[in-house]
Amino acid sequence: MGQAVRARRARTAAPRAAIVCATLISLVGAVFAPLAAQVAVGDSLWKMGRTSEASAAYQRALETDRFSVRANVLAARALAWGSNTDSALKLLRNARVRVPSDPDIRYTEALYLSWGKHFDEAVIRYDSLLQTNPELDYVRMAQARTLSWAGKLPEAERAYTDAIALPMNDKDARRDAEIGLAQVTSWRGDLAGAAREYEALLADDAGDPRALAGLASVRSWQGRPRAAVRLLELALKRDSINAENKSSLATARAAAATRTDVEADWSNDSDGDQNVWSLATQRLFLTDQIAATATAGLLEASDAVRHAKRSLGEFGLAANGDIVRGSASLGVRSLNPDTPGAPDRAVLTARISASMHIGAIANVGVSAARLPFDEIASLLARAIDLTALDANVDLTPWHRGTVTLTAGTLGFSDGNRRTNFTLRASQRWPDRPWVGVFARSMSFAETIQGYFSPGHFLLYEAQGGWEHDAATWSGSIGGGLGSQKIDTGKPWQSEYHAEGRIGRRWKSGNSVALTGGLSTSAASSAVGAFHYSTLGVNATIAW
Repeated sequence: MGQAVRARRARTAAPRAAIVCATLISLVGAVFAPLAAQVAVGDSLWKMGRTSEASAAYQRALETDRFSVRANVLAARALAWGSNTDSALKLLRNARVRVPSDPDIRYTEALYLSWGKHFDEAVIRYDSLLQTNPELDYVRMAQARTLSWAGKLPEAERAYTDAIALPMNDKDARRDAEIGLAQVTSWRGDLAGAAREYEALLADDAGDPRALAGLASVRSWQGRPRAAVRLLELALKRDSINAENKSSLATARAAAATRTDVEADWSNDSDGDQNVWSLATQRLFLTDQIAATATAGLLEASDAVRHAKRSLGEFGLAANGDIVRGSASLGVRSLNPDTPGAPDRAVLTARISASMHIGAIANVGVSAARLPFDEIASLLARAIDLTALDANVDLTPWHRGTVTLTAGTLGFSDGNRRTNFTLRASQRWPDRPWVGVFARSMSFAETIQGYFSPGHFLLYEAQGGWEHDAATWSGSIGGGLGSQKIDTGKPWQSEYHAEGRIGRRWKSGNSVALTGGLSTSAASSAVGAFHYSTLGVNATIAW
């Protein structure tokens, strides 16, 4: 009897339980179906490239459940791709409420921090993630990449080197490390070393678009744009939709094109010397590493009592190697002083220079030149020729920091001689003000009337400025403030200089720029005038 009653109750309860479960499922579905539907809509829009609409769909999903892991992560992705990394990070924090230790979300957080240029915080997050998940090779790569973006190149180099030494589970991550190391080597300035690293990578995979594009950047920086063009064309065969490589290819083609540079300038000093000159230079790449130049120019110089002209023609060759660069040129200058008793004359000119990279830290250069002393109208009538010998060392002792040392001697055909030493140190940052110091010492064997030739000249300056270089517009302002001593026993005098430039460029390789400057340094003018100003315009036409 009892068993029969229990059986009847069970049969009656089963339909009731089914009804209750169905009701609960329908209620839950009513709550979560809009969430799932909006996420699905967002995914479809994202795949079609309609990122703003996808973001809106994910936001509607969050109205149903603001702590939904999937909706927060996807909405954060849409915002981060739109460069709104701060809002993306807030959504990721919502997602971590439910899954605080999820390694993928922790990685994405660090990644978006790096995109937002919060580099130090991103590196700390990567460190924390690697402590609990040391097997995640891609996290190690992202940390090294973030260090390189932050400009911490020695640290990035060590991170990539250490990663390569580890037994990686992910072959792609190892390749990432090798590519990253080559890139950091090039950013440090060791272009020859970076070229060797990229070539070793291409020996394993000749069509790797990242290695091809990296080597193309190195060749461009080495002054070999034709090689860069070939490498980028190969890279686009494997990865035809890469927008960055397409842009780099257009830039490299413009740099490799035959081009004409045209320049027109005006200068004036407080001693009444005024110059107007124009210059046109045609450049043509004969091979991947050798370029030829032909130059023609005209100068009209005047002062209070005289007028003079100078015309020039010059032909040169320049060779750019992995480590050594060199150039040489020959020309003729025709001098027409238009001064009684000063005949016209033609002077053969010559220039030669060579430079060599020593790793990533130093570049050493030497040069020699034979020229007439023809800077102003009075000197054009003096028939003085110059022989110059110069040497320089450019050092990069720290990231974006440079120290340049120069030494030179200048022999005058009138028997005078000048020695010159300069020291410049500066620290630069992209799109931020730069700062530096400059010192110059100059001595002449004789003090001769007619041109600036003190027994000993000293100048010390604090310098600074700002530079901006974008795809279309570029500009810079700079200057220095310091003190100069014209000769032994003379008092120190304050001096300054300022200059500016604004330029416009086009993808075709054409560009135009306006320049101007003002200086109160006695050494700026051939006669030691205390005020010297310039204005100029230059244009590049690619053929």
